Amino acid sequence: MLHRNMLSNGARRRGDLATSNVLTYWRTWCAYAFDDFARAEVIACVDRVSSIDPQWRAALAGDPAAAAGIALNLLPIARLSKRVDLAMTILLARAFADAGAAFVLDHVLQRVPAACAKRIELAASWRQHHRRLRSRIATLPKG
Repeated sequence: MLHRNMLSNGARRRGDLATSNVLTYWRTWCAYAFDDFARAEVIACVDRVSSIDPQWRAALAGDPAAAAGIALNLLPIARLSKRVDLAMTILLARAFADAGAAFVLDHVLQRVPAACAKRIELAASWRQHHRRLRSRIATLPKG
C-alpha cells in the first residue's frame, strides 16, 4: 500500500510531477494494481483538464464512448507523447467502471509501440477487467 504522499515509484507528490506520473499509469500499471487511492489520483488528474473540443469535453465529463473514440482516433500510435498519455489517462478513468472503455484500453495497449515493454501484460489485465465488468452487468436483475 502506498503512503498518500508517495507515488508508485517512491517519489514525493509535488504538483506537476504527480500529474506527470499519473499520466503514465495507463502504460505502466495493470488493472488489478489500482486501489481506491490510485483510482482517485487518476480521476483527480482528469478533473484538472479542460478542453474546447466537444468530444474531449464529453470524455472529460465522464462519457466513456467519447473517451474511447478519442483513444481509437490515436491509432496507429507511432510514438508515445503527452497527447497520447492524456487521451489514454482519460480513457483509463472511464475504464475503471465501464466495460467498453476497458475493452478499448486493452485494444489500444496491444497496439502501442514496442517500447512499452509491459504492453501485452497490461492489455491482458484490462481484458480480464473488461470480462469482470461484463459479468457484473450480466448478473444484474432485469427490471
